Order: sequence, then structure tokens, then C-alpha cells
Amino acid sequence: MKQKDNSKPALIKLQCFENLGDYFYIKTLKTDTQPHGRSGSPVIDKNGYLVGIVSGQEGKLGVIGSVRYLKQMLDEYGIKYEIPSH
Repeated sequence: MKQKDNSKPALIKLQCFENLGDYFYIKTLKTDTQPHGRSGSPVIDKNGYLVGIVSGQEGKLGVIGSVRYLKQMLDEYGIKYEIPSH
């Protein structure tokens, strides 16, 4: 939200706080980082895979929609995507 130059997006390390199936609560690992202003940001795991999309905030916790939910929405709207092979 405060970042002026988006040519090099900020990397924010997050921790999954609670798994709710299609959604996850997350918290930042640094105390000086706020979760607000990140809606729509991709969430990438340590292997470089997309695991979700930041969808909002509840209190001081961020909320991520999982890839499972994202796949459901893409399928519902007929949007093609590729799942990487492991």
C-alpha cells in the first residue's frame, strides 16, 4: 500500500496461522509489517508455486483464498490454466 515503485514488488514473509480449508488465516513474521493493503497479491511458497491469493483481512490477520478455491473459480468461468508437473 505504501510502496511507490511497483517494478520490484516487496517480498513479505507470512506464516499460516489457521487452515480453514478453502481459506487460511496468515500473519506476518515481522511486527512492523501490516497485513492490510495486500488484497489480490499472489502467495508463493518456498518452491515458487502459487498457493493462494490474499483476499482480505480480519483484525490483525490476513486471509488467503487457497489455490483449490481459485481453481474452482477458474473452472466455473471457463478460464484455462496449467498445473505444473512435479
